[in-house]
Amino acid sequence: MTDIEARRARQRAYSAAYRARQREQLEDALDADPDEVEPGPMLTAVDTSVAAMRWLEDSDEALVVLTRQQAAQIDALLAVGTPAARGQATRAQSQLLRSLQALGGTPVVRLQHELRSRRLEAVAARTAGWQGAPVSSITRPPRRR
Repeated sequence: MTDIEARRARQRAYSAAYRARQREQLEDALDADPDEVEPGPMLTAVDTSVAAMRWLEDSDEALVVLTRQQAAQIDALLAVGTPAARGQATRAQSQLLRSLQALGGTPVVRLQHELRSRRLEAVAARTAGWQGAPVSSITRPPRRR
């Protein structure tokens, strides 16, 4: 075996060991339990947001737990700091955003709910004493020849 072949073999072995360490760190970060992990900035922000969501019911608890797990996972992945972990964190952030939207915890969803409730209030106010069809009769003009 020449020097070049030996050097390439050492580099391959080093690279394989490096990838194995990276994979192990990622697996440890992905297995993070939100109650055991020290709260990072994302988990702290999610906890604060969930505490401010007065509209949540007991039936929303499963989604709240899922959202907390996703936030803890993001914190753990960002703590690893490798490019692969940052890529995983980016994917987890999009999943977290969808969970927060499902809870009604994003500005766009809250605005949509508020506009919908105001429209319903306006319709209820207009039709409070209403006794008939909500459509006025419109006659069509005669057809042209």
